[in-house]
Amino acid sequence: MKQKVPACTSATKIVGSLLAVLLATVFTAGPAAADEGDHRRDEHERHEHEWHEQERHERWRGDIHRFHEHDFALWRGGRWHHGRHDGRRGWWWIVGGNWYFYPAPVYPYPDPYLPPGAVAPLVSGTQQYWYYCSNPAGYYPYVPQCAAPWQAVPAAAPAAPPPPAPVAPAPTSQQYWYYCFNPPGYYPAVPACPAGWQRVPARPQPGPAR
Repeated sequence: MKQKVPACTSATKIVGSLLAVLLATVFTAGPAAADEGDHRRDEHERHEHEWHEQERHERWRGDIHRFHEHDFALWRGGRWHHGRHDGRRGWWWIVGGNWYFYPAPVYPYPDPYLPPGAVAPLVSGTQQYWYYCSNPAGYYPYVPQCAAPWQAVPAAAPAAPPPPAPVAPAPTSQQYWYYCFNPPGYYPAVPACPAGWQRVPARPQPGPAR
């Protein structure tokens, strides 16, 4: 006569088998999960190192008059970081080794001329403004944070270079003067000409009346 196996014994064997399979799975997946975590951490550290190296080599030229020519490409090539920096948590635009705090990200990139929180003057037309900080002294974005209120300053074109130094001509060569229409006058009586210098043939001065 065949002996019956108690139901509790069968259940115990089934539970034991399941526990063995579960433990094998945990011990097998554990090293793989650890390796995956190490790989992701290494990738993150590598990307951070590449960013820091890039920021170390890419620095501002520092001339607000030439920002769009020299530094605008660097600005739009920055990156967003969401987290805590300098004791403040939020969104940070990182570029040129500087961190710029924003309450929310702005895409594709934030306005390089307007500091976060600054209020643009109410003016008509297309007048552009730069924002100057007295402490520390400098213009935004070269100064990322200002201990004093930002001061809106009308943007101005870069100063025109002075005319070339006169070269002593040969005795028979034509001489020239440099004239400015605004403000009107000749160089060097007019030291700077925003509109550009005009070269005109020199006219001999009239001699004294006899």
